[in-house]
Amino acid sequence: MSLESQQICEMHLREAAGDDISIMAAHHRKMFEEIWELKGEHLGTVRAREIEKAYTQKLETEMESGVCKAWVIEDKGKIVSSGAITLVSFVPNPSDLSSKVAYLHSMYTEKSHRKYEI
Repeated sequence: MSLESQQICEMHLREAAGDDISIMAAHHRKMFEEIWELKGEHLGTVRAREIEKAYTQKLETEMESGVCKAWVIEDKGKIVSSGAITLVSFVPNPSDLSSKVAYLHSMYTEKSHRKYEI
């Protein structure tokens, strides 16, 4: 058996906690930097910092209130991927009187843990 085949992936999924917010905010920023790069544009340093700060504030407020739920994937104890949902209130309709919709956002995986790189 080769050394490569002996390496064990130790990834696991867990709900994010307050201590994870700074990493999730960095992932959120990196996601937009990569999206802009794919469009042939550059997200300026100042704007990137503003996005990261605004997302940090959103998570701090909304995770505590339960409006936002987030998850992280760890590999050997290091967060390598994250994502979240925010419950948004729309109008009640015949199929759903609660008016709650889950908005999936901020899905990001570190490049080192992607099978394919764009």
